[in-house]
Amino acid sequence: MSNKQVAVDEIQATDKSPTHHFAIYYPLKKARDVKGQKVTAPDPHGISGCGVWKVRVDSNTGALSKPSLVGIGIEYLKSYDAMVATRIGCVTVAQKVLNQGAD
Repeated sequence: MSNKQVAVDEIQATDKSPTHHFAIYYPLKKARDVKGQKVTAPDPHGISGCGVWKVRVDSNTGALSKPSLVGIGIEYLKSYDAMVATRIGCVTVAQKVLNQGAD
């Protein structure tokens, strides 16, 4: 779980742009769960293709919102403790373009 974004144009992410990508802080050694408890983060090895979901946590009740898919994980940059993802809007636009040629 992370609520902190990392600026894509400030990290060494080859061929990535803020228009099509985003990065989130993903500290392996300082990960916390929804309740703020320290946990062991999942190993990011093989992260390509994983869903990146947005879930809001009500700070008063701890209730979770309905998750929404916002990106597809494509790489982990250890030197920045960041996971880079392609914005889901880019994926859906590409899918529509590909489907137009399927007829």
